[in-house]
Amino acid sequence: QAAGHAPDSAQLAGALTRLSEMRNFATRLVCRHRQLVEHFGQSYEARDCGACDVCLAEVATVAGGTILAQKILSAVVKVGQRYGAGHVSDVLRGAATAALERAGHDQLSTYGLLKGHATGEIRGWIDQLVGLDLLRVAGERYPILVVAPLGGEVLKSQREVTLYEWPEP
Repeated sequence: QAAGHAPDSAQLAGALTRLSEMRNFATRLVCRHRQLVEHFGQSYEARDCGACDVCLAEVATVAGGTILAQKILSAVVKVGQRYGAGHVSDVLRGAATAALERAGHDQLSTYGLLKGHATGEIRGWIDQLVGLDLLRVAGERYPILVVAPLGGEVLKSQREVTLYEWPEP
């Protein structure tokens, strides 16, 4: 960009798309080789590559991943698919905030379902669900979470989900 020139909306949209793809690569904890090959339009037949962090089991799976995913997806539905990851995380943790109280979300059946988990942990699982196309992020200025069609299958117990714990830094 030339000094003093702001990017136009098409450039910004392209940059946001690329950023989203990079984020999905990092948070969609499936075989890294599969993701790269499929990104470039090819198919990857091997079950796993035997070389990346996921295939080498360097990340641990979370017990009951499908149930956990259902709780998160259900919270997104219960808040009307009109709030972002931070708000949904607060609902699931059972946070006592004015925003939750004002919206009546402290009265939802999903309120406090994951109260034993840290915010970062819940946000990591939300990111994984986005990366798996079970949740989608809509809106640019104020991003909200929306349940994707595949997420609906998880809610109906028609699809299993594997979620991973984020390794300690």
